[in-house]
Amino acid sequence: MKRGKRTDEIYGSYLLPHAMNRGKEEKVLQVLRQYRRAAEGIQRLHLRRFFEEGSLSRFLDPTSVGQPQGGYLESPLSDRYLWVCSQQVVDMLKGHLEHLKNRVREILLGSSLPREKREVLLLLNSREAWLKPEVRQALAEGQPLVFKVVRKDESGRERTKTLQATPEDLRLLLHLFRRARKELTWPGMHRIQMHLDGKVVRYEPRGRGRGKQATHFPAWLHLATLEKGKRVAIPLGENPYAEGRKGEWRDFFQVGEENGRVQIRRVKALSPKPYTPRTERLAVDIGLSPLIATDRGDLLGRGFLRLLAAYDTEIQTIAKRAQREGRKLSQVPE
Repeated sequence: MKRGKRTDEIYGSYLLPHAMNRGKEEKVLQVLRQYRRAAEGIQRLHLRRFFEEGSLSRFLDPTSVGQPQGGYLESPLSDRYLWVCSQQVVDMLKGHLEHLKNRVREILLGSSLPREKREVLLLLNSREAWLKPEVRQALAEGQPLVFKVVRKDESGRERTKTLQATPEDLRLLLHLFRRARKELTWPGMHRIQMHLDGKVVRYEPRGRGRGKQATHFPAWLHLATLEKGKRVAIPLGENPYAEGRKGEWRDFFQVGEENGRVQIRRVKALSPKPYTPRTERLAVDIGLSPLIATDRGDLLGRGFLRLLAAYDTEIQTIAKRAQREGRKLSQVPE
């Protein structure tokens, strides 16, 4: 599985005031309603692919949604809107899969499985291999799944290690995935905001395009409507707080509603603040009450000893019960 590029950029989303009349606002709300409805259908489309093929794809054509062969809904949104909506839905589903993966990882790390078996399951879980075709094939044939992992040895050289997952391991992995699914529900699409870029909106600051004549407003946002080829021009104001933050504005907007009124936010890539230490040295003393004390008079973790005593009492109670039942402490259910 290919991993995306990591970025250390910090983004902020800032509310911009607008001066739409009620007619324009209703057109934007109509688009928002259809966008949310389409998102629910597109989510079903992506989930069907995930459960059939074991993975999500940003390149899945969403234009079948709204067509007779799609079978999900009839959407008046343009193909561009459906594509933007599909990208947003995929990002939300991928975020949910990360939560599922972390939950399975927590269960495995807290289990009493042998180290080798746990290592294999953790690797398969990190690759989100729960429903991958090779896993299903191995289960159907009753054969072990052999896969390779690249690791660095003590000298820093990369070494390829071959691991093997038995059918029992794969069934356990699938069971843990189903357990995590029951604990974590899929994200809902009925209240999402529209995440829009240049495919469906056009931003014009003062002095460019329509802004040349309408100098009263700092900018205009042209948003595609349900009528083909027609856009609604939204006059935008400024957010003084956002303007005061150092960074670069992006042509990416979030459009939602609250109490029946349209809300528009613009995304800004913020410049990281340089770290300035207050002192060259800091003396730290570690204890129990408090947990940490510094030479500047800071006391951190004042209730740590009380919390530790409460945990100790609870652990002793569990240990006594396990001893009476003739079980190991690791065999006591959570």
